Amino acid sequence: MLFDILVYVSGGLGFLVHYVIPHLRKEMPWMCCSHPLLQSHERGQFEVKGLLLLSCRVHDLIHVTHSIVVRNCEV
Repeated sequence: MLFDILVYVSGGLGFLVHYVIPHLRKEMPWMCCSHPLLQSHERGQFEVKGLLLLSCRVHDLIHVTHSIVVRNCEV
């Protein structure tokens, strides 16, 4: 029973000293709560892995074309 208490106290103290206190000393300490400590394995399935290049290129092409047309059309 004493061994269990010592394990829990040392585990809690280690978590406090090595995780909580260093995060509280940072410039923005609330960022330690921005993501869960224990993440499920499905969490990465819904995150964006890379850039969507086709969409960016089409958007840029439309924007540049619109800018050229607006500049060159005098009313």
